[in-house]
Amino acid sequence: MLRLHHIFLLNLLTLLFIVLMAVMGVSYYYIKTIDIETIKGQLPKNATLIESLLRQNRTFEQMSKSAMAIKTETGFRITLIDENGTVLVETDKNPKEMSSHATRPEIMQAMREKNGSSVRFSTTTNKDYIYYAKTTELAGQKLFLRIAYPTNIVDEYLYPIWLRIAIIFAFAGLVGVIFSYKINKKIQLQISQITEYLVAIEAKNFKVELKPAFASEFFSIARMLKILALKLEKKERQKRKYTAKLKLKNKQTTEIVEAISHEFKNPVSAIMGYTETLLNDPNIDRKISEKFLEKVYKNSQAISSMIDRLSLSLKLENNSLTPSFEEFSILEVIEDAKNQLAHKYSKREIRIEGANQRVVADKTMIKLVIVNLMENALKYSDENIIVTIKTDDDKYVKVEIKDFGLGIPEREIENITKKFYRLSKNSWDNSLGLGLALVSYILKLHSCELEIESKVAMGSTFGFRVQKAK
Repeated sequence: MLRLHHIFLLNLLTLLFIVLMAVMGVSYYYIKTIDIETIKGQLPKNATLIESLLRQNRTFEQMSKSAMAIKTETGFRITLIDENGTVLVETDKNPKEMSSHATRPEIMQAMREKNGSSVRFSTTTNKDYIYYAKTTELAGQKLFLRIAYPTNIVDEYLYPIWLRIAIIFAFAGLVGVIFSYKINKKIQLQISQITEYLVAIEAKNFKVELKPAFASEFFSIARMLKILALKLEKKERQKRKYTAKLKLKNKQTTEIVEAISHEFKNPVSAIMGYTETLLNDPNIDRKISEKFLEKVYKNSQAISSMIDRLSLSLKLENNSLTPSFEEFSILEVIEDAKNQLAHKYSKREIRIEGANQRVVADKTMIKLVIVNLMENALKYSDENIIVTIKTDDDKYVKVEIKDFGLGIPEREIENITKKFYRLSKNSWDNSLGLGLALVSYILKLHSCELEIESKVAMGSTFGFRVQKAK
């Protein structure tokens, strides 16, 4: 395949050749036509002059000598022909060897109109001539004087003109070659810059610059490539963000699986152990069997609670949690939450303080919030916990859960409501890390937020506000 400068040069030379041929053809046609018409216009005068010179001779022999002299001086071919077409005098050949000229076009026209002309090829001399014939009277008889001028004279002085034109066009072609070479170098430089730019973009180096400096087309290409690079850079950033999110999600999924595996392992192992003991010993004491069944029940409840929490966390992930508002007693919900945790934390006291209040909220969700906050307080402290109901103002009721445990470092308070986050000091705990994230999300659905106060080694207080019933 031809390169760009080869195509340019080939087209340029082809164009120059076509123009050269057209100039030569047009010049040949017009110059020859003009010259022939000019000569035709001059031949009658030349014929009259030659006629007067020939009249000075009395014999055809003398006229032949005189015609030869005129031919030498002027280049005109001179012929005398009688009424029968017999050639009497001829400057270019022996008249006796020539056939009758009665049928020559210029002679036939002269017979009719006293003069005639034609442009044709002569079989006598094998040349093209412009002929002119006129009726005259010489040596006492009627004759036809014919003079002819060769048209190849026109061709002879056309050739030098053509040569000059060809030289001019050859020079133009040489200039075109040099011009093409210089343009090609500039184009190649621009194409090399574009190629390097594309290679850099392919390598995701979007900061590389492309500076065209030759033609407006390259500026347009550079602008379009820059726009393309910006779009690719934006997509690359989006891709990196998506990849990072995907990695984080995979990591979180792994953590969930590990946490689920660990949390489910203990209650499932306990259920299997107690059930196996009951099956292997049908005569076991009734009190012991009841105690074992109670343990199985508690662990089953724990598994059910984990499944509920996991289900809610998935809804949280998909933003598909929708609260169903109703009026209920906040104290009643707190008591239910306390009873739910009593079996798991039988040796711990949950003290409830404050007067009962009726609120408007999603009862199930608020209970989940309270259970999570109570369980966190019990899990991260060895002391009893206090749940307080306060009338914050005419619109809201505030619930606070206070523990006297390890406390939370200030730098970690803003992170503990994030999904899958667990305190670094409590790395032994393999819970899902979804509790406070779920609490925070539910409270946002109720147009409120989780309030946290904590001091290291002194304990923490988690609180929230809920709308008071009218």
